[in-house]
Amino acid sequence: MVNGPGLSLLPTREGRGVSPQAWLPCLCHFPRCFAVGKQRVELQGKGVAGENCPPLGATHMLEIREEDGGVGRRQVFPRRKHEGPASGLAPADASRLLALLGCSSFGLRAHHTLFGFGARAKPKPKPQHAITIAVSSRALFRMEEEQKIYTEQGVEAYVKYQLEHEEEPFLPGAAFPFVKALESVNRQLRELFPDSEELFDIVLVTNNHAQVGVRLINSINHYNLFIERFCMTGGNSPICYLKAYHTNLYLSSDCEKVSEAIEEGIAAATIFTPKKDVQVSEKQLRVAFDGDAVLFSDESEQIVKAHGLDKFFEHEKTYENKPLAQGPLKGFLEVLGKLQKKFYTKGLRLECPIRTYLVTARSAASSGARALKTLRSWGLETDEALFLAGAPKGPLLEKIRPHIFFDDQMFHVEGAKEMGTVAAHVPYGVAQKYKLSGQRKAAQDGK
Repeated sequence: MVNGPGLSLLPTREGRGVSPQAWLPCLCHFPRCFAVGKQRVELQGKGVAGENCPPLGATHMLEIREEDGGVGRRQVFPRRKHEGPASGLAPADASRLLALLGCSSFGLRAHHTLFGFGARAKPKPKPQHAITIAVSSRALFRMEEEQKIYTEQGVEAYVKYQLEHEEEPFLPGAAFPFVKALESVNRQLRELFPDSEELFDIVLVTNNHAQVGVRLINSINHYNLFIERFCMTGGNSPICYLKAYHTNLYLSSDCEKVSEAIEEGIAAATIFTPKKDVQVSEKQLRVAFDGDAVLFSDESEQIVKAHGLDKFFEHEKTYENKPLAQGPLKGFLEVLGKLQKKFYTKGLRLECPIRTYLVTARSAASSGARALKTLRSWGLETDEALFLAGAPKGPLLEKIRPHIFFDDQMFHVEGAKEMGTVAAHVPYGVAQKYKLSGQRKAAQDGK
């Protein structure tokens, strides 16, 4: 039997063996040689010295030697060659490895799993200039049925259901078109700049259990997504890992985790599925931002809430030439702008595969200048700036067809959803306090 830090070795039901996904989280802790039923398995991390098998991500190549009744087999799992020595296994090789080890009569479980196949203590560091987009499993895929089982029947029934359906890929979720668009931009960047590390790096970050890992891997492979790094925390909050991944944007369907990320200074939003399907571009990434409390601070919204619109217009005129402080998603617009400029250097300004929009309830005449001057002071711009003077945003967003729209007010998020736009709520600023006050008052009135 094999034991390791944080692991427990448990027998499975007689005759059934163990489902393969139980092995993957634990391979980092295996010794070089161990017995699997009647088989003898030897793990060898090429290029790394030491008595114990190193973490998978630290190996140059993983060899598995099997001996069953005197008959030997050897399988090799190379690391991905385009990255450094800590790059680990490709998803396809991970699935093959799981299948190979799935015949065991024993099962192993880990409380935490970092599917980066890198160092045990923290995730593999990303390239210096990569843009990390962390996406939860329920944002990337539709998991309503599974979530209902979890809520009503508990974790054991949930895991059992996932194991029974692990060959069935999940349906695409709200963040799926956005992720596909990111990968499209990556392909075009690689064509123009083969050696550049300025790419989108997508990480699946979820509090799901390791037992669900195979179904997630199968789903990612089914849709040909290029997602190599997983972080699965077995019921614990994954927010503590976001800074270790140098996350530029975190998308989740869990509003509490998003609020936790915002409090940690990480750009984050709760993503919602639209009420109807609208076809979006497959070649151009389109991102729409609200201004106040999203790109900018909530300074101006505080004036509106406290003193009304007239005072707000007066305030904005007085401070027109004073840049607003930055909001939670300013950094994400900044990294998008850096990538856009790379395409501009190739003469592709009009054909750039990234397009950004400012969609704000501000009035152009009375308060628009300060917003534009603030962006200019940061060295930033959006391709289009739309000042709606309080009009609904949904109809205009329907024409833009962005892959995602960020707003701090649920009123605008709901309006966007109704028109078929994937909208994401940024829980930041004074509007959230007024929302909570309204909820408390409604609760008291209902008593």
